[in-house]
Amino acid sequence: MQYPERFTKEIIESLKPWEYSRKHELKNHFFGLSIDFAPIYLVLGIIILFLLKLDPVIIFVIAILSFFYSLFHFYKIFFDSQNVVLKKYEIKISNLKEEVSFMFISDMHYGKEYYGADVNKIRKIVDIINSRNKDLVIFGGDFICSSLDFSIAKEYAKVKAKNVIGIYGNHDSLYLEDNQDDKMPKQFLESMKDSGIKFLNNEGFKYKDIYFGGVTDLFSRNIDVEKAFAKDEDNNVRVLLSHHPDVFDLLRVQDNISLILSGHTHGGQIYLPGYGSLLPIPCRDRSYEKGIYKINKKQQLFISQGAGFSSTRMRLGTQCEVCEITLKPS
Repeated sequence: MQYPERFTKEIIESLKPWEYSRKHELKNHFFGLSIDFAPIYLVLGIIILFLLKLDPVIIFVIAILSFFYSLFHFYKIFFDSQNVVLKKYEIKISNLKEEVSFMFISDMHYGKEYYGADVNKIRKIVDIINSRNKDLVIFGGDFICSSLDFSIAKEYAKVKAKNVIGIYGNHDSLYLEDNQDDKMPKQFLESMKDSGIKFLNNEGFKYKDIYFGGVTDLFSRNIDVEKAFAKDEDNNVRVLLSHHPDVFDLLRVQDNISLILSGHTHGGQIYLPGYGSLLPIPCRDRSYEKGIYKINKKQQLFISQGAGFSSTRMRLGTQCEVCEITLKPS
């Protein structure tokens, strides 16, 4: 059944994802810089307390606590930020004939920006992927921060898998200075042509009895879920690849999509128990942060915490992750 009216630019624009992103971009940078320079603020605070002639004992205690916090802070920013963990997830899928396992990686954010991942981190990610010896590897978008680097494609070309597919994210398109948000990011796709990754831009890819439909990022306003699954004529289990999890607002039960694989949120990046994400979650529904969610009786959503950062290198309550996902018959 066809629902072409869902994917007109007017309908997608009514979601206003790019306005949300730009509105919160300044907040992200404000919070990011505030977090990165927290130790300096602590020193300034101690100096002010000293000038106010507060009790020296109190100043001493505050200074000691600030010192140990600063050590923790610098460890998180400069050392822990280089760590990437392998996390395994199991998702039960109805009508799946056999167990299928693959790697899923999102939000690498390679770049020269102060919070960007460097080439050594990308190599760690590739090493973890290769260590699992999977036949299928999926990249969920946001390969870069805001600048192109044609040399990074050769690092992804080292992935040892027969099938390597991917989609692009908002940082691969919207935030490139020379690209309009309603056009295909030709420069980015050109920079990745030697990466060995087959990009699914409203296209599909069949693997065993699963049909993966990959769509362009929601910010591009070119998204077309029906087109992505147009060649699925064998009643396969359908898995939708979308960098932005808000895509489920455009879906209907009749699409027969069992699972959506997304990233974009970084799991909240700085996640406080009882409160949630300290940084603004770049989705309309703040409750969708990381992990597996049941959208309705037929559809599930998986959101990766991502392997990189946004606005700051600080992660708390979340981890930079490479996901090994196993789909099991329900």
